[in-house]
Amino acid sequence: MKRLSIFLAILLCFAAGTTVSAQGLIIKGGLNYTNVDLEGKNFKFNDGTGWHFGAGFQTASMMGFSLQPELLYSVQGIKLIDGAVEVQKKSSYLELPVNIQWGIDLIAAKPFIMVTPKIAYNLKNWANRQSDNSLLNQLIQEKTNLEFGIGVGAGLNVWKLQITAKYEWNFGHVSSIEEYLANAKEANKSIGNLQISVGFRF
Repeated sequence: MKRLSIFLAILLCFAAGTTVSAQGLIIKGGLNYTNVDLEGKNFKFNDGTGWHFGAGFQTASMMGFSLQPELLYSVQGIKLIDGAVEVQKKSSYLELPVNIQWGIDLIAAKPFIMVTPKIAYNLKNWANRQSDNSLLNQLIQEKTNLEFGIGVGAGLNVWKLQITAKYEWNFGHVSSIEEYLANAKEANKSIGNLQISVGFRF
C-alpha cells in the first residue's frame, strides 16, 4: 500500500509538471470563413473563404484565466456577384488579437472559452486601394485602414496542441470613435469571420 501511495504521488507530480496550462510560445494557423451581409445596387456579395497564420504567447493560468496575445497574417475572401459573373475577392490583414481565456485545467486537457478584442490593419483591400500607393503612404495617409473588432469562441488545449473556433465581428475604424459606435449599432450589416485554428505550443 505504501509503494502504491508513493507511485501515485510521483505520477501526480509528473502530471502537474506537464500541465496543459503552462505558459509558452504558440505557432498557429487555420481557415477563415467570411460571412457577408452587404448588397449593392446592381450586385451582391456572398460568403467566402481564406486562411491565417501567425504566432502568440500564452500566459500562465491564474484562477482559470490566461491571456494569449497574437500577431497574425489573415486573408479573408468574399464572392462578388455582378449579374451572371461571380468573382472571388481577397483582403489581407495584419491582426493583433488578445484572447482572454477562461477554462478548467483537467491536467490531461483544458477546455476554455474566450473573448477576443483585436486591432487589424488592412494591408490589401480589393475594393479600396490604389496600386501606385506604397505601404508607407497607406500607413500615413489612410488611417481608416486601422480597424477594431471583437470575437467570441472556445478551444481545447491537449498536450502541446491548441484547437480553437472563434467568430469575429468588425465594428469599424480606430481612427473615428463616432464611426465605430455607428457601425457597432449596425453590426448585423457588417462582415463577420469564423476562424478555426490549430496551434502548437512550445
